Amino acid sequence: MGVSEPARLALYNRLGEVIGADNAETLMTSLPLQPAVELATKSDIARIDARIDDLTAEMRAGFNEMHRAFRQQMIATIGSLTAQTAIFSVIVGLIT
Repeated sequence: MGVSEPARLALYNRLGEVIGADNAETLMTSLPLQPAVELATKSDIARIDARIDDLTAEMRAGFNEMHRAFRQQMIATIGSLTAQTAIFSVIVGLIT
């Protein structure tokens, strides 16, 4: 649990009495406002970066697969429509 503002102010005031106002200000501004267990470490950030890199690679692979499948579908559709047009042209030619 974090330190309350009244407790921080009391500490600041007492530090001002003991080490001087300027030194108390310097010390207090260097202390985190949240509990130490909530602070991220460099290794936490490195793990997050690695996970983001993994997710990016997975997304890129997924997009590449979708692109390949879309291209195959488009080629099949164009081929099918071309064949249907050719068959329709032959039927129309036979009728007329």
